Amino acid sequence: AKEIVGSGEGVGAFAVSPDSKTIVLTLTTNGQRDLWQVSADGGTLQRLTTTGESPFVIRWAPDSSKFY
Repeated sequence: AKEIVGSGEGVGAFAVSPDSKTIVLTLTTNGQRDLWQVSADGGTLQRLTTTGESPFVIRWAPDSSKFY
């Protein structure tokens, strides 16, 4: 297994897409919780929000086309 976040970062909710290709997670950095995504094979984290607001539960559409 590959570490995708550092030990100083707080991972909250997370969900793996139904096709097992993508992980979406909430990550707290510098006191701000935002949504991030990363390839399940350990690619680079991509920040999706910068507002400090993110869900406590993440759900994927059955076809992996979107999450909510």
